[in-house]
Amino acid sequence: MKKYNGQTNISGEIIRKMREEKKMSVEEICQKLESMNVSMNKSQLYRVEKGKAILKDFEMTALFIIFDIDFSEVKNILRNGKMCRKTISCDTIKRRYREIS
Repeated sequence: MKKYNGQTNISGEIIRKMREEKKMSVEEICQKLESMNVSMNKSQLYRVEKGKAILKDFEMTALFIIFDIDFSEVKNILRNGKMCRKTISCDTIKRRYREIS
């Protein structure tokens, strides 16, 4: 399996930060996913957040909807390579989104 900077996915960090910022537990996120007909247990979500599990496109879409993350913002962050060099805060994500809107 191919990896990017040692990680299976590069969205896990954003997902973890957003979950923590919204003070939501892994269990709460899994329940919300289930209500959207997306099956992911706590262990799978934990592995996604750690970059150890593949994140399917429909899972990523559901998670970004739960956290109200705009896909264009994620693209901007990845294009600028910010995820690779340092940890980013959710405030940074939101600020960058406002800058490109």
